[in-house]
Amino acid sequence: MSYKHYVNVNEDNFIIKAFSEAFGQPTKSSICVNENGARQFHLVVQDDKGMYNKKYLNDEIVDYVPKILISEKRQKLIVEVKQEASSRILHLFPGWKQRNLDIEALLLSNKSVSTSLTVGETETIKLHLAMRDTIKLIRDKSNRIEVLINKTSALQLTNFNIKDESLWK
Repeated sequence: MSYKHYVNVNEDNFIIKAFSEAFGQPTKSSICVNENGARQFHLVVQDDKGMYNKKYLNDEIVDYVPKILISEKRQKLIVEVKQEASSRILHLFPGWKQRNLDIEALLLSNKSVSTSLTVGETETIKLHLAMRDTIKLIRDKSNRIEVLINKTSALQLTNFNIKDESLWK
C-alpha cells in the first residue's frame, strides 16, 4: 500500500510540517509532494536552533541556508585555505630553511659584481629562486581557491574540500 506525503508551508514558503497521510490528515492548504510514498515520511524541517531549513519552491523541496551562515562558511573555508597553503609551503620549505636561504641570497647579492660566484653560491641562488617561485605558486593557487569559494553555491559549499589535490594543481 502506498501513502501520500504532504507538507504545510508558511507565508514565506518555509515547510513547517511534513507528514504521511498514515499519520495525519491534510488540510486545504497542505501540498501533496508524493502520491506513492512509504507509510512514514520523515523530513527534518528545523535545524538544531529551531530555524526552518526547508522551503517548497517551484514544486520542489529545497534546502534553505541563511545568507549569514553561507557567509560564515565561506569565511571559514578561506581561513582553512590559507592554513592549507601555509602547511604546504612549510612542508616543502620549513621556516628555518626559508630564513637560511633568504640570508644566504642577501649576502650573495651584496657580493661585489666583479667577484664571480662559486658553483655552490650559484646553486644557492637557484635554490632560493626556486623556493620563492614555489611559494608564490602555492599562494596564487590559494588566491584562486578563495575566488572559487566566493563563487560556489551554498549547496556546494557543504561538500567543498580544500585538501582536494585537483584544486592545488
